[in-house]
Amino acid sequence: MRIKLKLLFVAVIISLGVIFSTTGRIFFNDNYGVAFGSNAKPVPIYCGQYGGSCPINDYYVNDDNTSGPWNGTKALPYNKIEDAINAASSGNTIHVAKGKYLENINTQSKELTLEGGWDETFSQRDPDVNVTTIDGNNADTVIKILNNSPTIDGFTITHGNATNEGGAFYIDGTGSPTISNNHIIDNHSDETGGGIYAGSLSTYPVIKDNIIELNSSDFVGGGIGLYAASSDTMIVNNVIRNNEAVEGGGIGLYLGSANVVNNIIVGNKVFEVVENQGQVDEYFFGGKGCGVYIYGPTMGNGMISPIISNNTVAGNIVIVKNAGVGDGGGVYVEFEAFPTITNTILWGNDGDELYYGGGASVFISFSDIDDVNYNGPNNNISMDPQFINPSTGDYHLLLGSPAIDAGMDTSSIIYSTYGSIVDDIMGILRGQDGDGNGPASGDGSDYDIGAYEMPAMQAYVENNPEQVSEMEDTLDDRLNYNFEINRPLFFPINRSFEN
Repeated sequence: MRIKLKLLFVAVIISLGVIFSTTGRIFFNDNYGVAFGSNAKPVPIYCGQYGGSCPINDYYVNDDNTSGPWNGTKALPYNKIEDAINAASSGNTIHVAKGKYLENINTQSKELTLEGGWDETFSQRDPDVNVTTIDGNNADTVIKILNNSPTIDGFTITHGNATNEGGAFYIDGTGSPTISNNHIIDNHSDETGGGIYAGSLSTYPVIKDNIIELNSSDFVGGGIGLYAASSDTMIVNNVIRNNEAVEGGGIGLYLGSANVVNNIIVGNKVFEVVENQGQVDEYFFGGKGCGVYIYGPTMGNGMISPIISNNTVAGNIVIVKNAGVGDGGGVYVEFEAFPTITNTILWGNDGDELYYGGGASVFISFSDIDDVNYNGPNNNISMDPQFINPSTGDYHLLLGSPAIDAGMDTSSIIYSTYGSIVDDIMGILRGQDGDGNGPASGDGSDYDIGAYEMPAMQAYVENNPEQVSEMEDTLDDRLNYNFEINRPLFFPINRSFEN
């Protein structure tokens, strides 16, 4: 019996993964374990508590641990994110508990994963409930990423204030960082990228599933500003709203390409500025591209070809501070830039919905543009897309919208290492028969125009029986009935965050 018990004890120790042992101490690979004293009673111990070391794959941060000690374990977490970055190595994950962290951090060329949204015990993660704020205190860029590919996920990132580029994020060098599921709000840069800046052909970030709002730039890209970015850059499934810049209120692509897919780009602003005011050589510039601004090379120095697909670009504004009205309230393109625009709604923006000049050329197809001159050619339409409720941030399409099933199948587009995109901003599979009429419009694929896909009529009826029961019996009445659908997570304007 004693032999069996001893063997069982050894098996348990092996299964837990002992790192090393000394007399009276055992360290396990989850950063803590037990020590057995002279009375054989177990006592909690923590990695490094009594000297020695052990490999750690996960570090923990909680700003409630103000008095220490700190070693990055669940029991003794750091209270600064930068301390965890200093201790971590490439491949490690840093778990950050809810709270406010007044920091300006640098990922130090390490391949790390930073996760916000954890509760105080690190047992549950929900970034919407456990709001985790990194506050730059208006001192500098909040997060700098240089020559590496970290993942930053689940944070509210605010009060960055850069005298150069990148209010919330500055990304440069070689790498493909992932910026996902963050709320990027109220940041500023004096140059490009009030919210996010990325530069260099060797940099191709994946910017996805973020809410990017109320950021500002004194140059290009209030929400996102890219300079000479790689054509492998992905901007996908974001809500980019109420940002401000001189050019490119929502997104500014300056001498670089990107893939802009499944985004809601609304309520952004651009403004004109004056140089040499009151002098003979006084001139104005800016006021271009409230939603998206694309600036290509000049004088034969190459070309850029961004892809803009399945976006909703609406209600963006030109602020005329001096004279004239800006062009390209939806999208503005100039010089050697040749974007392809597909399945995109350009509606209700100030000035021209789409402007291009100075050698630029745009191919736009299967899109809904608030300009009758585009109605017809290349399967474009010019009809009210019938959003559910733009005033509350809901840009889903009403039943009966002409944009339903009027797009083209874009699933064959391969975005380099990212692969193809076959669903909408909410993860609903594209190509559903949302109008119930079969493949009667568009290219026959039933892809919708815009960022949202209307679920197939059968699925809609099954999932919304109460709403359907309130509607008239005929299909015509259904298609014209104006009601609100209780859809999950449509990015309301007043999403909560910590100041």
